[in-house]
Amino acid sequence: RAQLGGSEYQRCVAHDSHPSAAYNTSDHEALREDLLFDISRDEYPAVTAYNDSKALLAEVTCEAAPPSLFTDTEVCTSVDGFCDVSCEMPVPDHCITGDKSFGTCEPTVNHICSSIEKTHNNCEQTQRQSIAAEDRYNKHEVGVPPCRVDADAPFA
Repeated sequence: RAQLGGSEYQRCVAHDSHPSAAYNTSDHEALREDLLFDISRDEYPAVTAYNDSKALLAEVTCEAAPPSLFTDTEVCTSVDGFCDVSCEMPVPDHCITGDKSFGTCEPTVNHICSSIEKTHNNCEQTQRQSIAAEDRYNKHEVGVPPCRVDADAPFA
């Protein structure tokens, strides 16, 4: 009697797996039909020539190897300044030294200086992470594309 999980199939599914309610497991013919590969090859032309391998191989294109330097990647070359890791955001001298009196505006100036300093520190942290990621990318061995690009190359 046909049953789900009654063959080697049970090794591929969880122990308590079961078909949906719409799947009829009692119809033996339907189960057999599900397991048959019934695509007809009649609509495909027969293979008659084996001499055109070189021509077919010449049509094969390979994906270009990724650039070995991060700054040569498409995102860096297509968007001006996108890969700039410099952190051109200095904290103003008067914020650092605190040597200037801003009178009644002092609380506001101190708040602005604090905000600038936080933003500057975040920028430097992001800069360090970006430089480290770029360095990891640049150290990666690119290698060669995994396909044949020369039509005259002998078959392996």
